[in-house]
Amino acid sequence: MDDDCDGNTDIEVNKGLHFNGSDHSVTIPSVAHQSVFTVEVWVKPDDLLNGVFLEWLGGAYPTNISIVSGRFHYNGGGSAWNANPVFTVGQWTHIAFVHDGYGSDNVKAYVNGVLHWTRSFSDQITNTGAKIGTNFDGAMDEFRYWNVALTPAQIQAGMSRRLDGNEANLVRYYTFDHGKPGQNNAGLTILKDKTSNNGHGTLNGFALTDATSNWVSSWTYPTLYPDGDNDGFGGAAAWTCGSMTGSKMHNLDCNDNNNAIKPSATDLCGNGVDENCNGVTDENNLSLHFDGTNDYVSLGNILGNFGTGDFTIEARFKTTVANRYLLSKRPTCGCDNFFNIKINAAGKLIIEMIENASCGNAGELAGTSTVNDGNWHHFAFVRKSGVLSVFVDGTQENSTILTTNLNNTTVLSLGGNNPCVSPFSGEVDELHIWNIARTAEEINTFKNASLPAAVTGLLANYDFNNPTAIAGGNNAGKTLLDDRTANNYDGTLTNFALTGATSNWLSGPGGTTIYANARVKVFLQGPYVSTVQLMHDSLRVKNLIPLPEPYTGLASFTHTGGGGGETTTPAVLAVTGANAIVDWIFLELRSAANPALVQATRSALLQRDGDVVDVDGVLPVTFGVAANQSYFLTVRHRNHLGVQSGVAGLYPLCVTVESDFRSLPPGGFYAFNGLNPAQRLISGKYVLWAANGRIDFQLKYNGSNNDRNAILSVVGLLTPNAVVSGYRLQDYNMDGQVKYNGAANDRNVLLGNVGILTPSVVLEEQVAR
Repeated sequence: MDDDCDGNTDIEVNKGLHFNGSDHSVTIPSVAHQSVFTVEVWVKPDDLLNGVFLEWLGGAYPTNISIVSGRFHYNGGGSAWNANPVFTVGQWTHIAFVHDGYGSDNVKAYVNGVLHWTRSFSDQITNTGAKIGTNFDGAMDEFRYWNVALTPAQIQAGMSRRLDGNEANLVRYYTFDHGKPGQNNAGLTILKDKTSNNGHGTLNGFALTDATSNWVSSWTYPTLYPDGDNDGFGGAAAWTCGSMTGSKMHNLDCNDNNNAIKPSATDLCGNGVDENCNGVTDENNLSLHFDGTNDYVSLGNILGNFGTGDFTIEARFKTTVANRYLLSKRPTCGCDNFFNIKINAAGKLIIEMIENASCGNAGELAGTSTVNDGNWHHFAFVRKSGVLSVFVDGTQENSTILTTNLNNTTVLSLGGNNPCVSPFSGEVDELHIWNIARTAEEINTFKNASLPAAVTGLLANYDFNNPTAIAGGNNAGKTLLDDRTANNYDGTLTNFALTGATSNWLSGPGGTTIYANARVKVFLQGPYVSTVQLMHDSLRVKNLIPLPEPYTGLASFTHTGGGGGETTTPAVLAVTGANAIVDWIFLELRSAANPALVQATRSALLQRDGDVVDVDGVLPVTFGVAANQSYFLTVRHRNHLGVQSGVAGLYPLCVTVESDFRSLPPGGFYAFNGLNPAQRLISGKYVLWAANGRIDFQLKYNGSNNDRNAILSVVGLLTPNAVVSGYRLQDYNMDGQVKYNGAANDRNVLLGNVGILTPSVVLEEQVAR
């Protein structure tokens, strides 16, 4: 059975090759030590003294990447390593060596996806061959050579996944998925290159029997989740077989079929959708501003007691100040058991730790980026097995070993209330506190994302989206900072003004706009069947409704405010019954001060029962203008006269406004000149006037530019009995045919509206202009 999906009938999901030290190596066709390249490999050492992962042969001096006394070492026209050992006997470790030209810090070493050291070398080397694993004692797997410098994000995204072998710039790819682990593999001495370059290697000195010096079982792939909509976030279903390309190590995308719904999306308040997958629908997307004087948030005295264990603290923030405390769990302004996160005097992020009153086991770690530039930034401080790292905007900037015991009874304070004063001034959003060490990939992926309430290791989740606060408004009494987790480590706001642009709830990163949402109901006269109080859907049945909206480029219809280009799907048009689609409709929100001024439009879909829905066939319509303002609502159609609300209505924050034009609404209909009713009344239901085949705001049977001749222009002046099928403006009854004479003709729809006895009457569209 091909369990590992590599095209071979193997019995193991993942295999590697064990090297037994002296005289073991794999000779491979030469890979150039050129100006730009990347080498990746997984290794599990049995000995930490020395051993080569890759060596370039034939150069003027020895050139290799290797293990030396447990350190990740490079030798090539100079040597580079870090003082900290990174390898552990019997433990799989991923390493990546990146050579990026010949400028400053052109050589970089990554361990498990995290930058370990960087150096500057002018090591231009000419080589004639290469070997893998010379004198290495241990197992090796997933060797890759690229002719580009991979970024940290690319390394993190690919290190735990099997590649397809056809990736761009991949020159060598040895999966090591050969043989029967620990069994007799005599004669199996070829290490296959999975790329089309066929750079197969040859094993040297291997016994190929038993548990060493042989093909062996390798590390186990982590649980992976395919990213079906390619939005950067894995869905719920775990990967089982096939290509791992695009799979993620997290499964927090609540809709993996829609790339607009994902953890990093902005939740559009009021449309009934949880766009950011945090389990809260229609939330108010906010941040919290601190004035730098005396306001702060108390988070209780339990959070932050990490002991000597792993933790992650991350948040988004914006500031212009220096030497201010952002987060603090500190009883006194002196030596004690505490930690601080602050912006230091140089504008860098820094964490400070001290274990006791004698200043024991103390230390600090600072980032390298200047973060007090008035822009939003993300930070994360992570401790794993005593190694403390700082990440800024998803990139690791520094690390050190710091095992400070962090347990005290002092309250954890956000923004101020630090005994050393200097409270924070600026905005904060998305504070997450964990009792686990988040990986570099997770930090980078979720740096701008919301999280569900329940995620393994998440102690507290503060999204700052107070459900009733208004950005910059009067928020008196709204002093709760809600912890979304079941732990309920809710914060309490103290000394906040809670009004205006400072010391108050403000809009989230990027100035999130809370959009106006509407659920509209309307009938079109052309397809309306009064006996059942539904419209027919002949255009849909005959497959005539286009998938893209028809109004862009159509005379007298101009999109604005984010409207235009809407597209639906065949699945939406396949729905039958009362929710079947009749046609596209055109909606406008107009200024309350000037009812002729259109501020936002949307093309939407009209169902048989009169419901106007978004392109998915379900949701209400979201306009690209801010909520909490008043607007006139106008409904228009390509061959019907439009209708406008009689008064401007308020579109409140996070509320979907209902507007039913099938009956007389409060405030009535807008009267442009009042010469005729805004809509026609049929058996107690209002419907839009049909037969506007020229889109000129009038229904005319006689005279110049009339709508009767518009029909003749389609069927032919000399062939008035002809029938023309299609999606046309002159199909007034919307049955998919344009007819001048005969049964169910479109001319009679027009004549019935202006009056059989008054064919020269002109009906005007009662919409402001």
